[in-house]
Amino acid sequence: MTVTVTVTLRCIPVSTDETLYIILATTTPNIKMYHGDHKYKNLLESEVQQSRRHGCLLFLFYLIPFITIFQLSYAHDDDIHFISCAPFDCGNLPNISYSFWTDQQYRPSYCGYGDEGFKLKCMQNQPTVMTLASQHFQVLRLNQSRDSLTIKGVELNSTCPQQILITNLFNYSETAENIILLYDCRSRGGSNYSFSCRKGGREMFPVLFKEDENDCDESSEKVEIPVGKKAFDNLMSGTSAVNESLIEPFDMRYFSYGVYCKLCRHSGGRCGSNESLHSVLLCYCRDRPHRLKCQHAHGMPCFF
Repeated sequence: MTVTVTVTLRCIPVSTDETLYIILATTTPNIKMYHGDHKYKNLLESEVQQSRRHGCLLFLFYLIPFITIFQLSYAHDDDIHFISCAPFDCGNLPNISYSFWTDQQYRPSYCGYGDEGFKLKCMQNQPTVMTLASQHFQVLRLNQSRDSLTIKGVELNSTCPQQILITNLFNYSETAENIILLYDCRSRGGSNYSFSCRKGGREMFPVLFKEDENDCDESSEKVEIPVGKKAFDNLMSGTSAVNESLIEPFDMRYFSYGVYCKLCRHSGGRCGSNESLHSVLLCYCRDRPHRLKCQHAHGMPCFF
């Protein structure tokens, strides 16, 4: 006779101080038994009594390897995109996820937005570095819940700063201000706000004008550079030099598909981008990539 039994595992104390437990296997209450079902009941009670005397160490000895094997086999079935796009640590910043990526760990560009601006350079116990408009910036803070980051320019080393092109991917926050530098300025009135740097192998003397940026002739090159609001105020009041202000921290906002990425994460997925078109968001799930969120299949749930 073949009987299908649903088994439930539960722990029960077997000593008065409740420091020793066994795992008791019981059947569902509505199970149908045929002739002789009282024999099955007696057999089960006998096994339980024996377990009470000897504890459950032997049972656990066999159970734990089974759980481990189940976990490993389940993990091996995860989609490669889901595995690759796990949150990562970079420099002194922990638990980083979409829109950022790095090629210094196994985290492909499709785990981030894919644009080079979101690529991070990671060095152990060192500030995280990103590159915007061919300029290197240290990432001091990253607030992924608000899609903002605090950055500062790496020391100029005599290289002239370039303008950061504002796109739909990066924009200045309310704590940043623009200053205007004029290269090759032949000023009629002169200015005290100047410093030297090198651009294209030539020594330049960029000039900052507080009021009249048209004081230079038409051949000069105009560049807008972001600085922190405090550094901007100090610069305008004359309490700090231009080159000092350029390496002060300032805040920027970045693009992240906010609400859609949250939808993916809440379904158990990890945000990423289409490998051939980085502007398209995908939700990488354990089974395969999905458009916006993971679709959970009906079947045996995972308890581990």
